[in-house]
Amino acid sequence: MYNCDLFYDLLNSVEKYSSETSRVFLLGDMNARTAIVNDFIINDNVCGPIFDSFNHIFGYLSDTNLPVRRNPDQSTNEFGLKLLNLCRSTGLRILNGRHKDGLANDYTFCGSRGMSVVDYLLAPYDFLHIIDQFIVCNFTSFSDHAPLHVRLRCILHDSQEPERNSGTSNNSYE
Repeated sequence: MYNCDLFYDLLNSVEKYSSETSRVFLLGDMNARTAIVNDFIINDNVCGPIFDSFNHIFGYLSDTNLPVRRNPDQSTNEFGLKLLNLCRSTGLRILNGRHKDGLANDYTFCGSRGMSVVDYLLAPYDFLHIIDQFIVCNFTSFSDHAPLHVRLRCILHDSQEPERNSGTSNNSYE
């Protein structure tokens, strides 16, 4: 049909929108199977005087405190390897099997050939703290994919009504 690499196009889109804002999140069916392969570069932290001298220039955050990712699907495929490379290239991290409440570690697809994890939530490492809840819900009769439930903690600055709540509200959105 089309001779294009969708993950290359996705990488370009993430880079484009990340240059405008650092809050790029991806959610949905990626048809990617990643097993428990790392979505980050191991030992990527720089220590000592080099870090102190240059970190303000690059603004780089290493993944030193990233929780271990668990995945019931132990298989990988070509799209999975491309998704992992996209994560390593952009700083996005897979939240499936990694979220603090533990409810995001389940299969997301059930078909005639078995079950797999192909639907993902990807978020920037430095914004993982705003994800209050991430749940892979139960399958329904409406789809062979399990619904993904996400709740974000957001602080909104209301420039239209500065007198109400001092212009700031703390809300969760689902």
